[in-house]
Amino acid sequence: MNHISTDIYINNLDHLLITVSRQQDPNLTKKMEGYFREKSKLSSIDYLVYLIMGDQLVFLPNEYLEKQPETEYFYKKMTKQVIADINGNVRPASKDWDKFMMYQLCVNNGIEGLISTIVEAHKQKKISYAKTKRFLLEQTVLGISLYANRINGKITYTWFEQIDFAIKDFFKQLGKIQLGKKPDWRLVIDVLPSKFEGILRGMINLSGGVTTKKKDETTEEITLEALFDTPTFLELFDIDDKNLFEFVFTKKELNIRNYVAHGMYIPQDYTMVKAVLVFLCILRLAKANLKIEKNS
Repeated sequence: MNHISTDIYINNLDHLLITVSRQQDPNLTKKMEGYFREKSKLSSIDYLVYLIMGDQLVFLPNEYLEKQPETEYFYKKMTKQVIADINGNVRPASKDWDKFMMYQLCVNNGIEGLISTIVEAHKQKKISYAKTKRFLLEQTVLGISLYANRINGKITYTWFEQIDFAIKDFFKQLGKIQLGKKPDWRLVIDVLPSKFEGILRGMINLSGGVTTKKKDETTEEITLEALFDTPTFLELFDIDDKNLFEFVFTKKELNIRNYVAHGMYIPQDYTMVKAVLVFLCILRLAKANLKIEKNS
């Protein structure tokens, strides 16, 4: 059984924690187990493509989410919903609350199965840092040669070079699991969210989009949430990608990017589930529909 908890605010009373329970569908569980068994049979390249392009059973497609009727729990008629962060601070629940609650339920049902296939694929040497590096550099936009102007002149780099050490550490931790040792996901979780944002900004800029706004007499970067709402974003990615990114990085659900940026996580908060979700978001960037030539 899965549980979704939400804080409720009633006039000037304290916040009440209400737990909503839903029975897990045994047919769905059986279907997912078979699905993951099939994925474990993929070749190295096909498995990487599978991770990059997305997992519809773990991450519900938007078409399904939009068809879900708004839940009519009794407390929604009696109270005002608020969301509490990890420090107990509260804010009003967004209009997408039902949508991302359903998304969370599906992730809860499938993430352990997905993690198991990743661990097993690494154990069987289907995926590794070396194979992932080669594929991302040679076959995806993360390997495109880019140019930046610095004081000492123009420099060349790739987006993969911005994340290579954290990706390498991700596979290092998988190796620890294989050896029966305790993994440490802090570097992966602390580094990749900010790199994700930086790479996404670069992609939008390269595609002719705008990532800044004018404020008084200055120009400043728009927020990550605002980046997801730019027209250029949906030229690069689809709505399912947006749902995943918002679920993982923004206050609509896990809010990992904000918690990391403000140093709010304690060691126990650095879980494998968060590390895998952040890793998958980084891989998802590789499917960006950029209209530029490789090595141009």
